[in-house]
Amino acid sequence: PLTVSEILLGSGIDLADIQHVVLGRDQGWIVFETLQSLVGEDGNAEVDIYRYDLFNGELQLVSHAQNGLSANKSSHRAAVDSEGKFVIFHSASSDFVDLDGEGKHHIYRWNVENSTINLISKGSTVDATNPAVDAAGNKLAYQQLDHLGMSQIVLYSVENSQANIISNLLSTDAEQLTHSNPAISGDGQY
Repeated sequence: PLTVSEILLGSGIDLADIQHVVLGRDQGWIVFETLQSLVGEDGNAEVDIYRYDLFNGELQLVSHAQNGLSANKSSHRAAVDSEGKFVIFHSASSDFVDLDGEGKHHIYRWNVENSTINLISKGSTVDATNPAVDAAGNKLAYQQLDHLGMSQIVLYSVENSQANIISNLLSTDAEQLTHSNPAISGDGQY
């Protein structure tokens, strides 16, 4: 049997240029970001996120605009649920959904079954980055700046579209703390 590296190399993917790789637990898929243009729709010369099905060889551009072509800005830090059905990432692109080109990084959730992208960090006027996701793809944690410019952790529930800051804590001397790089347990409880 071929290794994942051999499969990707055989598909023309330069391993030296892929980053932030997520390999499915059953090793049936891999999600990664790269500057390489790997499909005809990718013509933006920006970092994009791809999903590669290791069983059937299907390569999908995850970070695509509403028109199916590559987005107008780079996309980063993919997180994937345990079944590989949802890819969560952040981008400053303004053409995944209608955002009026505000230029801020937002959190997006891509559905593998219908290739749709949904905005998660709705109403945010500050950067939202570094997503994490539970095993079911229903609870997301991400980093977002608050009104003071401090980095906080937000927990988002897909089921009720609720986002709550969960890290807004003060130090023992009453100074606000900054928080980054969230993680979330498989069951979404911690």
